[in-house]
Amino acid sequence: MGECRLCGRKGWLVSVNQYGLCMNCQSAVAVETSSRLRVINESSEIIRNSKNLATRLSRCDVLEENARELRKYEERGLPVTNPLPSQLMALAQQLREEVLSEEAVKILDAARAKADVVATPKARVSALSAGLLKITELCGKIDPTPAKVRESQEALKAEVRRANLEVFLDDARKAEFKGQVNKAIDKYKEALYFLKTDVVDDRLQDKDIAEIEGKIAELGAATRKRDRRDMDGREEKA
Repeated sequence: MGECRLCGRKGWLVSVNQYGLCMNCQSAVAVETSSRLRVINESSEIIRNSKNLATRLSRCDVLEENARELRKYEERGLPVTNPLPSQLMALAQQLREEVLSEEAVKILDAARAKADVVATPKARVSALSAGLLKITELCGKIDPTPAKVRESQEALKAEVRRANLEVFLDDARKAEFKGQVNKAIDKYKEALYFLKTDVVDDRLQDKDIAEIEGKIAELGAATRKRDRRDMDGREEKA
């Protein structure tokens, strides 16, 4: 007496194949498997060849969903696909990570390229910050975040911090060049405050901190010397 492992039909007249499926279920499984494998293969091709991020990610979802639908057969011991549906689901996740990692590197390279040709430190901050925002958005599309995406995000964070520091230093140098010593000191102090209050360990910024503190001390000494000279001049006139 035969009994179908899928639909449960049994009886002397029920014929099953080597996998324990009746003819009706054999046909239904074959049709569904063929249809879903076609979509899976098509999705895999699009993921690898498309240039559109949204399309590639949506196809990762389609691949995973169709593999998940076939997994019910795998769980019943029916080898409907090779690789197995569970392996195809893992492939979908792997492809999703690869897509996001590739996109993160592209964003990083584009942000750096744009930052390298801008005219001012503030424009450099804007270019790098725009790239950082895009990569941060990528982080929300998958959990856990792929290592390459996280590395690209951290690299841009560091470059944005450096670019912001250069804005303060550029303002300080301009004021110093114009002879606006007090303004230059204030700008150097803003740069120092920025370094001492950001998330980076001060020990990793010792050189920058020492240089800025040196400039503040140098300009402060020059200011005091100038003030004494002015005072001496007024006393001589008196």
